[in-house]
Amino acid sequence: MRTGVVSLMLLLSVAGSLAASEAALPTYKEVFRYVADQEELPTDEGSIFKLAVESNAEYLRVNPSEWFLVVRVEFLEGSHASKPRGAQGNGPFYVFRETPKGFVPIGTMFGNAYTWGSTNGRLQFDVNSHVSAEASKKTRYVLQGDGLVEEKQAPPSATLPK
Repeated sequence: MRTGVVSLMLLLSVAGSLAASEAALPTYKEVFRYVADQEELPTDEGSIFKLAVESNAEYLRVNPSEWFLVVRVEFLEGSHASKPRGAQGNGPFYVFRETPKGFVPIGTMFGNAYTWGSTNGRLQFDVNSHVSAEASKKTRYVLQGDGLVEEKQAPPSATLPK
């Protein structure tokens, strides 16, 4: 009997965690607290404010009724170096869907710059990242259902016949 109760409690705990992770963040302050938690940055009031001021937030409108918020995370330390970005400028971009209840996290992209667009109403991002001083790579992220996923592309050796 105890095993059944423990299993049920564990199941309810996991279900509660899943439901909580999908809950909307009602304010910008909660958006930046979420980002700070994910990036293991300080979450005191002053640090949340600092994170919000130093980061860049951009609204994207895919269609008349659908808005997204993209946060380019910056948290400067001492010599104007961003803790989450590193020397190459690569770092996280958090993407949120705006809903009537707040902002719902839909995914994280990694790189130093992005362009975005929509194909048939489907949000997509091309994210650049520096691999070295001479090389960079581009990764495409697309919205599938309620989440942002990295789109798998054909390997460079695959070419179409002419």
